[in-house]
This record gives sequence, structure tokens and C-alpha cells, in this order.
Amino acid sequence: MSAPPNPRLQRTPTAPLSRQPLGAPRRVLPAILVALALVSIASCGAGLSEREYSGHYRWGFEVSEFRPCGSSEKWWATGDTASLRRIHDMTATGTVQEVFVVWYGRPSAKGKHGHLGAYNREFTVARVVDVRLPKPGDCS
Repeated sequence: MSAPPNPRLQRTPTAPLSRQPLGAPRRVLPAILVALALVSIASCGAGLSEREYSGHYRWGFEVSEFRPCGSSEKWWATGDTASLRRIHDMTATGTVQEVFVVWYGRPSAKGKHGHLGAYNREFTVARVVDVRLPKPGDCS
């Protein structure tokens, strides 16, 4: 005695078998590619824009720290090496130095930057506008 056939397993003339078992991969693959492209584009612009920043810049042995006004973050300063060298030369005493700066540059996305990854961002200096010794109320 045989069991009656399962109606879900039988093919009907109105429901042909599909050669695309995942429900139309021709539509799924482009959607995946578009999503990957959007993610990669978004990650490229994760840093902040280039503009004028001011704050305190410290440097010395394994130190190149910029603390922008209005932020508690520490950024690893790099970039316009000629300008950074001039700042170092004009105030050099052999220890960690600190000055107040106004400069243009671009911070990177948040991460671990600089010596031992101790900095929130990397700040790429484009040009220096002003440098002076720090004084109370610089960032007020």
C-alpha cells in the first residue's frame, strides 16, 4: 500500500520550476554591490573637513599632540613638516614644548593614532596661520 503523493512536491503547470533557487540572484547581486560601494564611500569621508582649527600644540620625544579648543580629544599632529619644524626651532629648549596655534588642516576619523595609538585622531596640518606662547583663556 503506497502513501498518497504530497501535493507540495508535485509540479503544476502554473508553477514551473525555477533555475534561480534564491529568488532571482540577478536582482540580489547588484543590490549587494551597491551596498558595498556605499559602505566604502562612507568610510572614505569619515574624517572631518579641512578648515581652521586653534588649540594647544605640544611636541617632544614621541609627542606631537594637538588639543583643539572646545574638545577634550588629543590628536596626533603631522603634515606640513616645514611649518612644524619652524615651530619646533623657534621654541626649542630640549624638552616637551607647548604653543598656542591657529592652523588649517584635516582631522582623520576616530581611531588609534600616533605613538602607541595614544591619540584619538591624526591631524594633517595644511598651513600655519599663527603661533604664540600659551596664555590663560586661549580657548575661551
